[in-house]
Amino acid sequence: MIPYIQKKFGIKDGGLVQRMYEGDLDGIVLSGRLNPELTKEILDTGRESLKIKDAIPLAQVFDFSLADEASQ
Repeated sequence: MIPYIQKKFGIKDGGLVQRMYEGDLDGIVLSGRLNPELTKEILDTGRESLKIKDAIPLAQVFDFSLADEASQ
C-alpha cells in the first residue's frame, strides 16, 4: 500500500507515507467505512492544502457503496 500511496500522491518521503497509512488504519471500522470524524478531517485537510474555500460534499470524494452492499 505504501508504494501505491507514494505514487498516487507524489510523496517521496516513505516515512511520511507510512505514518499517513498507519494513522488512517485507526479510522477504518469493520463495516469498511471510515469513521465520520476521519472523513471530515481528510476533507478539511485536502481543502486547506488545495486552498478550496467551498465545502465539498462527502459523496464527491468517498464512495462507500461497495462497503454498504457487502454489509447487507
